[in-house]
Amino acid sequence: MTSSKPSVSWHSLAAAETLAVLDSRPDGLSPAEAGERLARYGPNQFQVSRPVSAWTVLLGQLRSVIVLLLGAAGMVAFYTGDVLDGAAIIAVLVLNVGIGFATELQARRAMAALLALEVARARVIRGGQLMDIEAHNLVLGDVLEVAAGDAV
Repeated sequence: MTSSKPSVSWHSLAAAETLAVLDSRPDGLSPAEAGERLARYGPNQFQVSRPVSAWTVLLGQLRSVIVLLLGAAGMVAFYTGDVLDGAAIIAVLVLNVGIGFATELQARRAMAALLALEVARARVIRGGQLMDIEAHNLVLGDVLEVAAGDAV
């Protein structure tokens, strides 16, 4: 959710100040206000990017500055006849690419798995009424009810 609101240290504000900054009230937004804010700011969810193939991830690793520098250093070492240094540099290059590739691929798969989880729900006060809604329908200024043990 993007906002045109200024950057605020939310943890340091009192509840009344937070409501004032967000143009909200203790009894929550009206359903009409929430609908308008949902249209203005968009849903409360991550932007899903299209999947990237493993080959694309590997190519991205090979295009990194450190890999290009190590490759150039390895070539210079081989060109000058220093085979041992050249082999060591190429070994570091292969290790760097391998670790970077595995880490990035694992992170992308973990993010995809998180996005595929079931839809989270939230208890929100709107128009003075406690409602149970899907979390992606939360908007800036909603007043939430959070209980012990709730996932936040």
